[in-house]
Amino acid sequence: MSAKLSTITTQYRRFTKNQVLTEGNLNEVVDFFDDQDRLSRIYLSGVGIVCGLYPAYNETQKTISITQGTGITTDGDLFKLYQADVLGNKKIDFDSKTYTHCKVYDNTKAAYKPFFYGGANQQLPLFELLTEEQQKKEKDPNFALAQFKANTSFELKDAVILLYLESYEKESDLCVSLSCDNQGLEIVGNYKVLIVSKDVAAKIMNYDSMIGKINYGNLYHTLPDLKSNRIVLKKEDFVHLEALKQTFTKGIFKNNVVKNLQDGYNKLLTGLNMPIVLDVIQKKITELFNFDGDPILPSDFQYRYGLLNDLVDTYNETRALLLNLEDSYCYPDINAFPKHLMLGELFKSEPCFEFRHAFYKSPLLTGESLTPCNDCLADDTDSEEKDITSDELKICYGEDTARQRMYSLILRSAELLENYNTAYDFIKITPSLQLGKLGKKPFLFTMM
Repeated sequence: MSAKLSTITTQYRRFTKNQVLTEGNLNEVVDFFDDQDRLSRIYLSGVGIVCGLYPAYNETQKTISITQGTGITTDGDLFKLYQADVLGNKKIDFDSKTYTHCKVYDNTKAAYKPFFYGGANQQLPLFELLTEEQQKKEKDPNFALAQFKANTSFELKDAVILLYLESYEKESDLCVSLSCDNQGLEIVGNYKVLIVSKDVAAKIMNYDSMIGKINYGNLYHTLPDLKSNRIVLKKEDFVHLEALKQTFTKGIFKNNVVKNLQDGYNKLLTGLNMPIVLDVIQKKITELFNFDGDPILPSDFQYRYGLLNDLVDTYNETRALLLNLEDSYCYPDINAFPKHLMLGELFKSEPCFEFRHAFYKSPLLTGESLTPCNDCLADDTDSEEKDITSDELKICYGEDTARQRMYSLILRSAELLENYNTAYDFIKITPSLQLGKLGKKPFLFTMM
């Protein structure tokens, strides 16, 4: 069944006295308000997992549990975990749901394409989790989670959990006692908890344009926390200039600070999709700090040490800002995950999930684009004179946001390296004497 928002109903009819109503008139009203409700969710709130819905495995009991939570698909479906009482009524007032069994899942009725299908239109290997109550009523072959690997060919440590809304129109030949014309066509919506391998999850994610967005929290945890070396000078270091050079050189390269700085910038700028800035910074660091072990050391060794300290401080401040960044999505891709949510891998090895949807907020929730003013004026610099990094660093000096502070710090790193003059003909910019973060200082010490 196609997504609800694949077509939008923008009008409906008011009913009048003695009017002959058709199915089109009635469906038009339902579709209009359903579309408005869905559009309000995804464009005024956002899409993805709002809270909860965390999977966990109990090794002792051989069960999988998922906490109660809330999520919104890009088709505007509101996801919760549901539990039926003795009368069959659906309830949401519980903390978690436990699954004990599993079965092969057949997606023939809903045909959720392209997500659940591979080459030659073949369905990917999907398995449905069952609670103890569901298993007792299940007619299809199923197995306990204790026998998971023997029945699925992959282990639970390589498993990813999905929440899926199986939606389809019920076949007309299932109508009994009353005609289908009197009952209407039933739209079935079954919430399924699926378990797949990481390989299958990766294939499903290939069609998802949202889950690949930058995860700033995950990026923060992958970056090293750097510290530059403090150089402690002794009396004998001042006997000869060469002895002083050797002491500074050892301090610069001790503990692989330069290499770690390059690795840190490589991970940071690769994660931020800034290959041009990365290339500029890496080349200049290699060029300026390539004298380890050289018999003749540069005469500006103190300035290079100061430059290295500034670069390390700038990198650490940039890294810290990642935790304050929040992207907003004015128009999320409605085809990204219209009927499913990725809840994450069952066994998480990194600080952040690799296979889990975040919550992708509307600008209404992040406070962006709520003013008619635009402090970012057009850059009137001649196009030939613009820095090559300007396409990746969208600097807007009228905005005081974490993103703009991060862009400014990255630009500062590139400018420090680009404008360092090994000939030190004259000093163009002098440093601030105040202590504190580099972002609060007017300029750094730069040899021009």
